[in-house]
Amino acid sequence: MTAANNLPVDTPPFPLNTTFKYNSTNSDSHQPGYNIIGVEFQPEAEPPRLPEKVRMGSGFMPLASDYDFLKNLPIYKTISRDAVCSVLNCLKYKHVKAGRRLLKQGSRIDACYFIQSGSCIVEVEDNGKKFPIDRIQTGGIVGETAILNDHPLGFHVDAETDLELWALSRSDFDAICSDHPQLHNFLTHLLIDRFSPTKHTEKRKIGTYLITDMVGEESHSLVYKGLHQPFNLPVTIKMIKHQTALDSAFQEYFHNESPTITGFNHENIISIHKIIERFRTVFLIMERLDGESLKSLLQRWIILPLPRVTDFLMQTCSGLDCAHRQGIVHRDISPANLVIMPGDRLKIVDFGLSPPDEGSNQKLSDSLQYKAPEQMEGRNPDQRTDIYAAGVVAFEMVTGKKMFPDDDLSALAAKKLDQELQDPSKWQPGLPEILRRFILKACAPQPEERFQNARQALIHLQPLYDSYGLDRQNQIDKHRKMVTFSLLYSGKNQPALKKLLQDFNNQLKQLDAEIKAADIQDT
Repeated sequence: MTAANNLPVDTPPFPLNTTFKYNSTNSDSHQPGYNIIGVEFQPEAEPPRLPEKVRMGSGFMPLASDYDFLKNLPIYKTISRDAVCSVLNCLKYKHVKAGRRLLKQGSRIDACYFIQSGSCIVEVEDNGKKFPIDRIQTGGIVGETAILNDHPLGFHVDAETDLELWALSRSDFDAICSDHPQLHNFLTHLLIDRFSPTKHTEKRKIGTYLITDMVGEESHSLVYKGLHQPFNLPVTIKMIKHQTALDSAFQEYFHNESPTITGFNHENIISIHKIIERFRTVFLIMERLDGESLKSLLQRWIILPLPRVTDFLMQTCSGLDCAHRQGIVHRDISPANLVIMPGDRLKIVDFGLSPPDEGSNQKLSDSLQYKAPEQMEGRNPDQRTDIYAAGVVAFEMVTGKKMFPDDDLSALAAKKLDQELQDPSKWQPGLPEILRRFILKACAPQPEERFQNARQALIHLQPLYDSYGLDRQNQIDKHRKMVTFSLLYSGKNQPALKKLLQDFNNQLKQLDAEIKAADIQDT
């Protein structure tokens, strides 16, 4: 395959200096009749680098060294093979002499630049004073905000040495993305680099929030630790990956549901403080959770004690009941989205982050284990879809096994409809009948055969919950709201402060309220 500007995309199937041998009569090179027929390929000598005006001319063709550079660009690694030519044909060469300004603070730019050779200085100008914040060298990218947003540039970029650059305009980038949506992954790559802890704080700000460290990566998002700068309060910042955030179906339903999601006030649902749209994606500013996922817990415990299983199920159903009564379906309940806090308080995370058509594209992922049959067939999910997932999670907690252990995940939908449900008591002989019936009913193939809402599931589990003597508040009758605040204090006043809070907590309990405290280091 060759790009339109004759830039080769494939490499030869053999080294360029290969010799081929042919033996006409025998294998002994000392005997008559032994011949060698060969061809030796030598790479064409690369012409000297041409002056700028010639390279910029209409007849300019990239050199082999240009291609060696371009094929190692991050953007090259994020696209499929059929998009390579489209990208390479849109790159335009630019030369900037040392000491010249490439980009001006306050201007709106329409292209980003890949540095093939040279270096440049990034500096912020404030009240006539300039403050260097970064130095970008060969292989780096400058002006990435051109394809991330159309806001005025917040800094100058000056050539420290002569620069050889390849420019990619926003209009060309968007045109290619319309045919090759996977190119949106490059935008996520740019932000991962931008939010690296080594970058200047100005580049790591999302409004009044500062990104500090990456915590992990999920199927649709990246998770960061952050600080609300005015008060130095710890938060979790979840950035939606661009391939999800720019999907039209996701945008429609997320914008419809986000006002309700941010309004959740339930002790079993993570609190979302704010949603910020920036850099062509979405950032969720959430409370910082000091716990571990149920997935991680199960990897260590394999099977959980039955009272603990019952407790977790009651809390999960309580949180789902709150969401369902407000018209919100989670769509992706799984051990990865259930976080266990100190004291075994459970929090459901990631409401609204599962694309509505994810089940129909048959992606091979662990989350398919917990999808209901109708969801995997592309039908609209409802609250019974979440109940199905809760049942599959319960099966895993009591047996230590997957309900559908087959590695052929692409056939899961058919199996979930046709295969007879596995009885959990086969692996857990002492399983209480209430828990056994909960799992079998919740995981029924047809939605109408399941619990029709989370409240029915709570009522079913309550007697078992009571029999274990669990002292958490009654999950059916008490849906209490929660507010989060932070108290900054000096260590020398801690004894007096502790007594004051104890007295205050005693008064709160008379109003069916209480204080839950967790120590957080002031950073």
